Amino acid sequence: MTSAMRRHSPEPTPLTRIAPVAGFNRLYVKDESRHPTGTFKDRLCEKALAEAHREGLSIATISYGNTALSLAHYRRLYDDAVPVYALMPEEVPASWVLGPSTSGSFLKGDDLVRYLDSRITVLPFDPRAEILDDRRMAQIVEEHQGHPVRLLNITEGLAEPAYVDVIVESVRQLGRVPDVCIVPFGAGILCNEIMDYLAPYDCDVVPLSVERRDSLARMLYGPVWLDVEALTRTGRSLSRHASPDKTGAVREPYVVHRVGEDEVLLGVSRAVAANVSAEPSGAVGLGVLDRLHQLVDRPSLDSESLILVVNTGNAIDGFSRNIELSR
Repeated sequence: MTSAMRRHSPEPTPLTRIAPVAGFNRLYVKDESRHPTGTFKDRLCEKALAEAHREGLSIATISYGNTALSLAHYRRLYDDAVPVYALMPEEVPASWVLGPSTSGSFLKGDDLVRYLDSRITVLPFDPRAEILDDRRMAQIVEEHQGHPVRLLNITEGLAEPAYVDVIVESVRQLGRVPDVCIVPFGAGILCNEIMDYLAPYDCDVVPLSVERRDSLARMLYGPVWLDVEALTRTGRSLSRHASPDKTGAVREPYVVHRVGEDEVLLGVSRAVAANVSAEPSGAVGLGVLDRLHQLVDRPSLDSESLILVVNTGNAIDGFSRNIELSR
């Protein structure tokens, strides 16, 4: 059996109970940093590559971060036979620095782009000039390749949910549905699938987005999936969605809450104290616990409420591991 015929299914990630924080005694972290590339993106990218290889498609995504890193890793399972295109904002400087992670590591933009460009095809675009739907994304790829391509655009997820297992595993590990689930928003796919799963249950989902205007998530996803100005001005924004989305669902906008820089740093320090590996964007859920009563309209929220915080991972350290393995 060749590697192109194999299918790797990500292993369940651990659920860690941590010491009480901000008066909450039953606090659990779903630790997605345990995936091979360090983030929850592995769940989506492995499944996308399997589909693309089966259907003879190329893959495109708006990313030169976690998603692109994961695609570069899993592409090797299919003998690098699936063409992968990562559309990178052209204004990102080579000196871009991400971090620190909970281990104190930083990631330089030029190191990341150099690594990715040796494994997949990185193409520039201007995120302020246009919104990249499937048609425009295909045009950009074709302009660079010089011939038509059949693309699987994974920026807005797949027709088959890929992230839902984050909450399915958590509920199984907890033995019940949590009272509150705190989730980084990013492009919204993870939040969407968690909300869909928890819709029949009495659980409040709290989506979070970082405050920094120059963060990758804000640059890549802000103009498309959030009202960035409202998020900056009021601390809240309504999500934006294709309707219907790839799963056929007609999705109503929901509130996404802003996380300030001080809360991001607090989240990282709490992750360190709990021995949880995280990059800043993955640790944001731990940083907002002090004001959770303001974010959740739940009169019964108290010290014994069951709180689940999703740590989306640590690609900063995952990137370093992959660099070492490739040498």
